[in-house]
Amino acid sequence: MFSVRRIGLHEGPLYRSIRLAALLDSPDAFSETFEAANGRSADDWNSRADGASAGSDRAIFIAFSDGRPVGIAALYADPESERHGVMVQVWVAPAHRGGSVAGELAACLLSWAGDCGFERVSAWFNSENWRAARLFRKLGFELTNETQPLRPGSDLVCRQVTRLV
Repeated sequence: MFSVRRIGLHEGPLYRSIRLAALLDSPDAFSETFEAANGRSADDWNSRADGASAGSDRAIFIAFSDGRPVGIAALYADPESERHGVMVQVWVAPAHRGGSVAGELAACLLSWAGDCGFERVSAWFNSENWRAARLFRKLGFELTNETQPLRPGSDLVCRQVTRLV
């Protein structure tokens, strides 16, 4: 059994712990590196968590099993396109992959996005990550023709997917 909830105020340490776990486990799934994230101050982690705990421009959802965080997903408003959100930071701990955690995290984010008036959500994933491709396809996302490097200087290519909310 697991539960999913939006991150709360003053949960910067929780956010830091699960984000760093994701970056250590799956470094080629994210544009941010472990080193960059690990260098952030406690105030920065708290500010990021607090900013995503309320309001309608960003949200972070975390999945828990037996009181421990086992998954994360976030959605941020696209600053270039009103009513468009970008899903990021999607990760599930290895012991919980293959079940329904990722789908439930995404469902919570998409429901929240709809409640907040977003019309479209997009995401980027490493084209070699078959789990991500399968998840997005299952959730009704469609591939676009857009690609970009995982991060500057990387040979890994990310693909964009999008769907209506």
